Amino acid sequence: AFDVVGLTLVSNGYKYFMAAMGYFTRWVEAVMSKTIEGKNVVLFIHYNILYKFEVPHVIISSNGTHFKNERMWDFCTKMIKHHFFT
Repeated sequence: AFDVVGLTLVSNGYKYFMAAMGYFTRWVEAVMSKTIEGKNVVLFIHYNILYKFEVPHVIISSNGTHFKNERMWDFCTKMIKHHFFT
């Protein structure tokens, strides 16, 4: 499951918090981000999920524009079997 949260306090320009959690292991990966665009989300998945673990079969995310965009669509059609929105 993936989500992005806007922070109320900005630290060094970082306004957002991106997090992913594996449902089976309950392992959490999280990073701070200055912007929430499709490329940031795809890079987060590459560096914090794919390179450390493996390609997930399913991604569950919110309906935010940072998850519903052309970059994420291209990434998911190439790498992920299913992308569900809550």
